[in-house]
Amino acid sequence: MPSKKRMAKNIFKTAKESINSALKGNGLKADADTIRKRKAICNDCSYFVNERCSQCGCYLRYKAVLENEKCPAGKW
Repeated sequence: MPSKKRMAKNIFKTAKESINSALKGNGLKADADTIRKRKAICNDCSYFVNERCSQCGCYLRYKAVLENEKCPAGKW
C-alpha cells in the first residue's frame, strides 16, 4: 500500500476532480455497466488486496463508482 500521506493526496485529488466535473455539469456516478466492468477487472487484478487497490490505496467499492476515476495501473 502507498503511504498514508500518498493515500491522503489521492483522496483529495479525487474529491477535487469530482467536484470540478460536477460543476461542469457532468455526472458523478458511472453507469451500472461501467461499474460492473471495473469491479470485474479489479477482482482479477494482482493489485487488488483486501477490497483495496495496492497501487493507490483506494477501496474499490468507492473508486469504481466515480465517473472520472481511473485505474492507476491503466486497466480501466
